[in-house]
Amino acid sequence: RVSLSWTNPTFANFQAVRLVRKLNSIAVSPNEGTLLYDGSGQSFTDTNVTQGATYYYSIFVRSNTGDYSSGVITFEVLPGTGGGSDPVNGCM
Repeated sequence: RVSLSWTNPTFANFQAVRLVRKLNSIAVSPNEGTLLYDGSGQSFTDTNVTQGATYYYSIFVRSNTGDYSSGVITFEVLPGTGGGSDPVNGCM
């Protein structure tokens, strides 16, 4: 399980955020990877993950004109099935 949270921007044209996930590589556009969330909330928990995998999460802000930001990227490396290790995470 990977829990993500963020703070939405406060500009007048803000409509939503789009959260996508890719395995072993970075999604550089809002239409790449697996769409996990699209809305105005500020958190998401990804429960469809596999131990030992490296997931890259990208979040893009969408304006009310349909334009997207360049995105923010974070990653999560889940420990293998041996247990005892905490996930490794970071922001790029």
